Amino acid sequence: RTEPMVWSELLEIFHGPTIRNDADNDDDDDNDRVVVDLARLCRSRRQQYEYEVYKRQLKQEWRSMLDVILCRKFGRSCRRDDETGLQYAADEPEHGDDNGNSNDDDDDKDDGD
Repeated sequence: RTEPMVWSELLEIFHGPTIRNDADNDDDDDNDRVVVDLARLCRSRRQQYEYEVYKRQLKQEWRSMLDVILCRKFGRSCRRDDETGLQYAADEPEHGDDNGNSNDDDDDKDDGD
């Protein structure tokens, strides 16, 4: 499957068909069960293969997934370990901290007002 599921399809999975429990022949619905087809939420074999290849490449290039996220998504500067050759996030962000705050000391000074 290449197209994302729509809400109605997801509801179908989690509120799937009700299976009647024929063991008790009364009209009690408490023993009926809903079949949930979670397999429909899985990746296809091709998608899983591509994911595994990509994950292997990241592990060969980066020290950890946290380093990948910090560098690629949050703009943390990256370094390369001389011994292992793996990339990692620098200890200090290049521009401000992880919350987007500037490291400029001028902003923190009290004007005395």
